[in-house]
Amino acid sequence: MKITVSHKEDMKFEAKTAKSSFIIDCPTISPIEYFLSGLITCSTTDIVLIPKNQGKTVTDLVVDGEVVRSESHPCKFNTLHLTYNFNSDGDDITAARWV
Repeated sequence: MKITVSHKEDMKFEAKTAKSSFIIDCPTISPIEYFLSGLITCSTTDIVLIPKNQGKTVTDLVVDGEVVRSESHPCKFNTLHLTYNFNSDGDDITAARWV
């Protein structure tokens, strides 16, 4: 995988992948917020694809992420807590396995 990020103007950057491109508009959304959004999206794609492969459906999927970061540099993630909320035609035990 290759991603290229180039400066456009002010605090705007363009990220290009082999498939698409998008604008990163700092400080409207910080790079760390983009990073966290990417992590959460990675996880949520599994919550859609795994049930689909099992002949089940997921609807109304919302994942909330809460991060606690160090206050001093480096401002690493100390904890990341994700809360998954969704409806499905799968039973509760199966749905818990998807998460």
